[in-house]
Amino acid sequence: MGEIFISYSSANRDFALQIEERLEQFFNVWIDREGIEGGMQWEKAITEALKGCTVFIVIVTPESNQSEWVARETILAEQLNKYRIPLFLDGELPLRLLNLHFIDFQGDFEGGFRDLLEALNKHLKPQDKTRTAVNQLLGEAVRAQLDGDVTTARNFVGQALAIQPDLSETVESFWDNLNPTPITQYATVLQSKLDNGIELIEEAVKQVDQQLYGNDHPTFEWRLHVNVTDTILDQIDYVRYELHPTYANPERIIRDRKSQFQLRLVGWGIFEIPITIQFKDGSSLETSHHLEFP
Repeated sequence: MGEIFISYSSANRDFALQIEERLEQFFNVWIDREGIEGGMQWEKAITEALKGCTVFIVIVTPESNQSEWVARETILAEQLNKYRIPLFLDGELPLRLLNLHFIDFQGDFEGGFRDLLEALNKHLKPQDKTRTAVNQLLGEAVRAQLDGDVTTARNFVGQALAIQPDLSETVESFWDNLNPTPITQYATVLQSKLDNGIELIEEAVKQVDQQLYGNDHPTFEWRLHVNVTDTILDQIDYVRYELHPTYANPERIIRDRKSQFQLRLVGWGIFEIPITIQFKDGSSLETSHHLEFP
């Protein structure tokens, strides 16, 4: 029985199988490869697989949002109190999944997969067979670095550290150990970005049913995104938001460049959100946003 259950629409089969193939290097995965017929056979197979899994992954797209079977699997996973991770590929997250720790696959695949491994690392122990796969990731990282693709190199190292944390404390320290000479060009590039200015735009979109979230406060669907020129936008790898600790998994990483790295959630109250903007060249900008609903 698989430690991880993957739910998906048949329209997204290629992506689902790509995720399954990569995860199988480290974990036992259950996925409907061939398509189980409806009826009792389907119900029994799905129920047994969901009961036996530790983590439920659902691939979110417009097609999966319209899928009756994906909806059934998602609801059953919630009823069984499984840890659920939406993989946000396209469209919009359903309200039922909105405040879960989703992984943003709208941008770079390797970056999204790095975020997924880091999330899984908190709930599953990788299998013993992972050494070869980790070595392969580090080899790909070095190759990407030599090719000048800093973003991909960092993501491969991040994936390796998610599986084998004792390799290095951080991605940055891994590269520092290989090359202890400071790369001063990063500081110059970052200062240039600061001079150009980076603005954060907040929207309290609409009030929602507060009882759905089990509280007595006025509750809002809200959004936050960076507002920069297209030139700077193209240089951003991802944006990390640190939410209030009352949120489940308060660290959220957004990789969707076309939405200006928009974070969309439901909440209430007043709190400060520390934000890290990570650039493709390895530099970063730390800032914060004061969130206050009307």
